Amino acid sequence: MCWVKVIAVLSACLFITVHSAEWTYKGDHGDDHWPELFDKCAQRHQSPINIYEGDLTIDSQLLPFRFSNYDALVDMVLSNNGHSAVVTLGPTVPVAISGGGLTNTYNAVQFHFHWGETSVDGSEHLISSAAYPMELHIVHYNSKYPDFSTASVQPDGLAVLGFMFEVSSTNNKNLDDIVNNLVNVMTVGTSVSLGAGTLSSILPPSFSKFYRYPGSLTTPGCDESVTWTVFKETIQISELQLQVFRSLTDSHNELLSENHRGVQPINDRVVVANFDPHIHWSYHATSEWSDLYEACSAENQSPINIETNLTQADEKLQVLTFKNYDGSSPVTMKLKNTGHAAQVDFSGAEISVSNGGLPDEYVASQLHFHWGSHDLIGSEHLIDDHSYPMELHIVHYKKSLGSLAAAATEAEGLAVLGIFFQISSNDNPALNSIIQNLGSIQMPDTSVEIPTFSLNSILPANRVDFYRYEGSLTTPRCLESVIWTVFKDSVPISSAQLDKFRNIRSSERDQNGQNIALVDNTRHVQYLNGRVVLRNFNLPPPDNYWSYKGSHGPSSWAHDYPLCGDRYTGRQSPVNIDTTKVLFNVLNSIPLRLDGYNASSGYTLTMRNTGHSVQIDIDGNLRVSRGGLSLTYRATQVHFHWGSDSTRGSEHTIDGRSYPMEIHIVHYNIKYPSFEVASVESKGLAVLAVLVEVTTQPNVRLNFVFDSLAKVSQPGSSALLDVVAFPFLPSDTSSFFRYEGSLTTPGCYETVTWTLFRETIKVSEDQIAKLRTLQQIDHSTNLPTPMVDNNRPVQPLNGRTVTSTFWF
Repeated sequence: MCWVKVIAVLSACLFITVHSAEWTYKGDHGDDHWPELFDKCAQRHQSPINIYEGDLTIDSQLLPFRFSNYDALVDMVLSNNGHSAVVTLGPTVPVAISGGGLTNTYNAVQFHFHWGETSVDGSEHLISSAAYPMELHIVHYNSKYPDFSTASVQPDGLAVLGFMFEVSSTNNKNLDDIVNNLVNVMTVGTSVSLGAGTLSSILPPSFSKFYRYPGSLTTPGCDESVTWTVFKETIQISELQLQVFRSLTDSHNELLSENHRGVQPINDRVVVANFDPHIHWSYHATSEWSDLYEACSAENQSPINIETNLTQADEKLQVLTFKNYDGSSPVTMKLKNTGHAAQVDFSGAEISVSNGGLPDEYVASQLHFHWGSHDLIGSEHLIDDHSYPMELHIVHYKKSLGSLAAAATEAEGLAVLGIFFQISSNDNPALNSIIQNLGSIQMPDTSVEIPTFSLNSILPANRVDFYRYEGSLTTPRCLESVIWTVFKDSVPISSAQLDKFRNIRSSERDQNGQNIALVDNTRHVQYLNGRVVLRNFNLPPPDNYWSYKGSHGPSSWAHDYPLCGDRYTGRQSPVNIDTTKVLFNVLNSIPLRLDGYNASSGYTLTMRNTGHSVQIDIDGNLRVSRGGLSLTYRATQVHFHWGSDSTRGSEHTIDGRSYPMEIHIVHYNIKYPSFEVASVESKGLAVLAVLVEVTTQPNVRLNFVFDSLAKVSQPGSSALLDVVAFPFLPSDTSSFFRYEGSLTTPGCYETVTWTLFRETIKVSEDQIAKLRTLQQIDHSTNLPTPMVDNNRPVQPLNGRTVTSTFWF
């Protein structure tokens, strides 16, 4: 047919757009470098994007699509353009779409595919941070323009329909014609006629739910001319069929895989949908918020751990001015159970706060409480890693913005006062109006009007001293619009009063469909990311530190770091592994994937004396995954624990036996930007632990470490190591114990998946003796002392199960 050659040329133009510069999906010309080659690829409305379903706007005006000739027989040509498998539609039968919120009719010209090297990813768009193994794009141009080329540079020129694929156990027969002909287009520039087929046959049996946003072509030159429609319903495809796509080669005769551009910033765009995705968030999965709400993974999030010695005094932070906080004006107060907190809404007379460094007057809208399941935890903010049993937030909006909803999306739109509660032996009568009515809001979405009380009565007696920082809402959508004022002093509350809060029900349900107790409604602390916390008061001289012995040893850590204390729900580390109680877990038997560990270059190692251990910081991309780990983790550092003699020193013990030394290789979840952020998140860390035994022969592979110890003998000293190879793993990494635990140093965050290898590493007595020459400072005398016995005692399992990859 004479149109075949014309269509093949058109196909190349549609997907690539002719440019003088070469581009690829990886390497020096990969998508990270496209803006250097193509100016439009750096614009603000680029595609693809992560479609955060929690941030969607539901648009009931998005009416259904009208598909013209999608079920008609159309001539199709399959080709390999070096970037994708492209199917071009013949010109004889007009295929088009209209409706669906489009302002005109759009003519279909081709469709193409994006896929990954494995089925973990491959789609260009993400849906609530989830990738799919393949994505289909059906490209249309606006019929008011004469052709695709003209339309492609117009703001309303193109409409692309995106469909995600999901892996099924059987082949999708509707894809057979395409998949079976891929063998004929394995190399760049080849094409084959598919004959006549229908576009509707490759789509889901039914589809109607879609997301919509304005964007761009996802290939150079990245023209921002696309109205994107991404459908919720997916297409099925088998692994076998996906492997055929992955067999295609590019212009460098390399496998054409990972042909998908990374997601681009949404910036000021609004993503809409024609359906309600019914997003539900919970405090049991705070680490998943960032998958659903874009801002929850931003840099200036709340709450935070306020490290007092890092705060800065600011004399400009004068006293706050409170208007109608004394209850002298008529205010209506309604107490309600939101399913996430107990909240009091205000109406009537205006209550506000101003001055104190605030840029405007802020009007109070509501207050709500956060509390724990017991009296040791419950606050969202921490002070020097210390948690309080409850925290109150009084939420205000900037008066000039008119409402809470309008202010929530504006920088400095909100001002929130944070107040800590401390356990008292007596009830606090100022809380009676709330506590006596909690029985009326036992279930979510219930409310009751309560007697008005003075807000002054629930503020600390000292309302002058406070901390100040820029942050976010601590609930989704986590918008970074909050000026936080956290008072230094606390308010009393009795355990009996707190128990009344713990009796109300959450919107979360158990396996029987019953609403569970509303407790631990707190978000984990977030990383500061360079923010400075200010204060308007002077600090007392510091006397807070921790050590492995004496009055500040492990038995006292919980005083300053509450998570380090034992409690019946605790998941502290290290532990004694009783091999008679270890359970074999076949899921862990999939081998660990250790990427980069066999290389002798590509990363740097810097050793330093931390005052508690010798630590080797890793600057590189060493990763661990699989082996029962559901996520991928990046190595950040290695450190050691050892004894004053070779009868002790390890942190973990096996059937009560201690080893002279233990090595910890610390990794953090790659979904987080750093160890500090990951360390407070569920599944945030993974530590590979190796026990060390003493033999007569030195470990030659570790000589470069032991021979450099003299350079870091004093606390705070450091030295760059010459990398020979990564010597800290045993030869057998398939046999290990696994359990969920914590950091073994303050603040003892219970965020660690522990992997303790069965095989040990051997060192000589002379080598381990060099560790015992390192110095630390004894803060009781301020004198140097040998750094030995830097191991925390084993902690109770508290019902946890230790599993293994091997049978005893």
